[in-house]
Amino acid sequence: MEVFLTQPLQQCQHESPPSCHRNRRDQVLLPPSISHHIEQIVNLTPSSSQSVSNKPALLLYPVQDSSIEIPVILSEAIPSSDYNIHNIRPIPKSGFVITSNSEDDKMKLSTAIRKNPNISTKVTIKNTGKRHPSLILYNVPSNISDEEIKSHLQAFQTNQYPLKIRFQFKCRLPNTGNLGFETPATEFHKLMNIRKVPIKWKMYNLSEFHRIKRCNFCQSFAHAAKDCRYNILPYANCSGHHQTKECSTNYHLSVNCYTQNSFNSQIQRFFPLQKT
Repeated sequence: MEVFLTQPLQQCQHESPPSCHRNRRDQVLLPPSISHHIEQIVNLTPSSSQSVSNKPALLLYPVQDSSIEIPVILSEAIPSSDYNIHNIRPIPKSGFVITSNSEDDKMKLSTAIRKNPNISTKVTIKNTGKRHPSLILYNVPSNISDEEIKSHLQAFQTNQYPLKIRFQFKCRLPNTGNLGFETPATEFHKLMNIRKVPIKWKMYNLSEFHRIKRCNFCQSFAHAAKDCRYNILPYANCSGHHQTKECSTNYHLSVNCYTQNSFNSQIQRFFPLQKT
């Protein structure tokens, strides 16, 4: 696979004269080591846990015995050909998610499972929930209870119900912590406009919380270390998965920058390759 990068003329410092022309933009042939690495990035198939589907789905879990195989139980009583199924894949806790092509197909399958005692006594049905955005409240003293914090936040909410605490961890200041709340969209925008919340006659900062998934092994985004497909740490110079002594490239390359730039317009600024 030959990979070319389009970049301005002043950034093109390749040693071979034919690679640099007097056009406004030039195509520079990358070294084979980088080309092979980029080919792996482009052709990388996302895992099932990273795939996103907007189709209706049912979550099926075994009631008691985790060794029960849900597909075996379903095949004994319900033929799969009677339903318009888009995808079936396993999920944690010995469960399965069944994705249908329409809401009617989902309801039809759910009704059939509930009406069949051989299945309903062994399988629990759960609907997929909507994941709401998160807000984080900073440097809250540990002597303030969670219920007090929720009651103070309710004063700024349209719907007067307590927000669900999604996470909680200590911060650098002693005897303080940061609290993350699961916030519906309407409440989220209202609280984001406030930015600060008074609790016991003291103001506390409130902001949006972004959960960034990054691999601690290869340093790439969008997957965790347990789902990483590489067994060699990336080299800091070219991001290739090989040892330092085996690197023959003269260019710097960031895996995350290349992936981001490949989905953006050329007019936008990007991190160029530079010769060392």
